[in-house]
Amino acid sequence: MVKPSISIFNVSTVALCAITFCVWAITLSSLAGLQQTCENIPEASIGGSATHNAGGLVGVRGFSAKFQTCTELFGYYWWIVIFELALLASLAGALYAGCTEKVRTPLVGVLVVVSSLWFQMTDSFLALEGVGNYADGQPLHRARTMGAGCVATGLLNLLMIVAIGSDFDAWPKDNFNAHVDEGGCQAGQAQGPGRTGAAVA
Repeated sequence: MVKPSISIFNVSTVALCAITFCVWAITLSSLAGLQQTCENIPEASIGGSATHNAGGLVGVRGFSAKFQTCTELFGYYWWIVIFELALLASLAGALYAGCTEKVRTPLVGVLVVVSSLWFQMTDSFLALEGVGNYADGQPLHRARTMGAGCVATGLLNLLMIVAIGSDFDAWPKDNFNAHVDEGGCQAGQAQGPGRTGAAVA
């Protein structure tokens, strides 16, 4: 028996996965650009060595005061970006293998965690708007692009949680539109395939 909901699930999840990957690519380039800006800031502009002050970012909200180099400071955010890529690859593999239903729970759990990390990144990079060398020009645009990319990626992850976590098996499986018109999913389940004609009549 053909289940319309399964095709809806596949199309929506694949579309969300593809869009998320495109937004992820934007955040990847923005993050690389911001790290390059951090490493290229002249020493005189921060009153000391950029090597020991992480390009003036030490102590900025969202950035750890423990790390003293740009590489160390941005390492945490690179980890989140790679984490997202691994998640998208796993989801794509599950869709290709047709076993998404079997791994639905762990996928949703990981998506919840990585979504919260993206929203935390948003606060960090939007805080750069008022920080010295990042307050104008290309660094400012990179920081804003990174912040917007983090928000978009987090929201797309939330949509994937809804798509993957929804129980499509509970939807009506026959005469889908007619069942919805008669009262939604519950009505469709109550009528069943053998009672559709009587309900419509």
